[in-house]
Amino acid sequence: MIVANLDKGNNKVNISVYSLEPGNIVPHNWYHNLLRPCGKSDTTSIAILSELVFLHRYNGSTEFQLNFSYFARKFNFGLSQVKDSVVRLEKLCLLKRDLRTVVICGRSFVNEMFLVLNIKNVLKLNPHNKTSNPNDLHESPQEVKKFLLADRKEGTSSLEFSSDNIDKKENNKKSRSTESNFNLNSSLAKENSSADVIRKQRFSLASFYPLAQLDIDKLQTLCGRRFSGNAINEILQNLSIKLPNHTFPHKAAFIKYMGKVLTYEMRDAVKISNESFKIKSNITAEEITIKAREEFLNEIENSRDTSSKIQLSRKLAGILEPSIAYDFLMSASFLDNTESLKTDSFKIILRKKLTLSQSQHRLILAQVQSVYGDHINSLNITSSQDTETTDTSFKQPHALQKEETKSFEGIWEKIRQGLIDYYGSGGNAMDSAWFSKLIANVDADNKKLTLKAPTKFIKDWVQSNYSHLIDKLCSLHDYSLEGVLAV
Repeated sequence: MIVANLDKGNNKVNISVYSLEPGNIVPHNWYHNLLRPCGKSDTTSIAILSELVFLHRYNGSTEFQLNFSYFARKFNFGLSQVKDSVVRLEKLCLLKRDLRTVVICGRSFVNEMFLVLNIKNVLKLNPHNKTSNPNDLHESPQEVKKFLLADRKEGTSSLEFSSDNIDKKENNKKSRSTESNFNLNSSLAKENSSADVIRKQRFSLASFYPLAQLDIDKLQTLCGRRFSGNAINEILQNLSIKLPNHTFPHKAAFIKYMGKVLTYEMRDAVKISNESFKIKSNITAEEITIKAREEFLNEIENSRDTSSKIQLSRKLAGILEPSIAYDFLMSASFLDNTESLKTDSFKIILRKKLTLSQSQHRLILAQVQSVYGDHINSLNITSSQDTETTDTSFKQPHALQKEETKSFEGIWEKIRQGLIDYYGSGGNAMDSAWFSKLIANVDADNKKLTLKAPTKFIKDWVQSNYSHLIDKLCSLHDYSLEGVLAV
């Protein structure tokens, strides 16, 4: 800050110049146009898009050689967050990904990702910008299309409306003893009557998840313990699962209740106040599947194998949607022998039937051409169920080939197989080290499973690190895990 005093007659004028920290400026309407499926603003996508717009304004370019790690480091995001946001922005045609080979000082670097910004569509995000088409000059701002990340119903939620009006009413009550009621007109009376109607509604614990930072600060003050925002939200989510019928008339009652919950919380506030803390019962089967998918795709992308098959797998893992890439690479076998490459058709055998759209088909063909040559102009994709020819040499990318798994029977054996599949390439080693040493007592009548460990150390380790996953796998077979005991 620079402060200067200037004499202007007999009066001194103070001039203050403030210097701002470096950063981007985000248009306010982006927070209403770029939304998550829940209807709230997609701050991750907004941050990435604003960075690209800033670079465009700085150097005038629309193509930037940036990878996911750049945004993860700059904005303190997770890699999966960045990947998903880039995919969403690509679906909205705001940017496009392109994998290229870059030559620097005679050295080639393959699979370098470029992000191509679509300035025309970015400008449409601002309702005040008009198109250059003369026919569109009379288009009103309300008619400008919003680029939503998911369909949702517009309007203010009843929860937010209730909280705001209740707070207003409480403030009015507090001020009536000291302030004049001069402005208490008919409109205020209508507002209070609507608040009375809304006050009759009750809100579940899940309605308040996730908590805003202001609410977290209030709860920290009430309980007198330094729980982090992530820890408080995890505890709230766990309570909403255990007590789905527990409701509150308004937000103030909820805050008072949560303050008492956190006061008597048995978990240590210091130990659980980290960003990676997760309550095991909050982890859904879908999250387990997503984690397995991310580990599989990350292993492909980080593989140092230079074979043509692995190069193609890396390209497909980077260009396709994660769910499509996972299903396709887990099922595909690429027949790239010398004789097959002489033809203009590339053969792919799938071990299970997959339905691919025309755009996905074109993306796969483009990556095949970039690896094997432009003479290939078509794909011959068949299912192993429809042909006798199979490629046993490439069940998975070479770097990801697993040991032969055992054929398990029985409920505990099925759960062990699920654990092996979940941990991927290290699953068999983990099974040999821990799960194979457990003895299962199966109560088939009551659908209950009890595990017995040979030592207390193995019992404690399995219970603290794997019991939540075992319980999730048990639920898939309508069983429940009673516990892990030491023999």
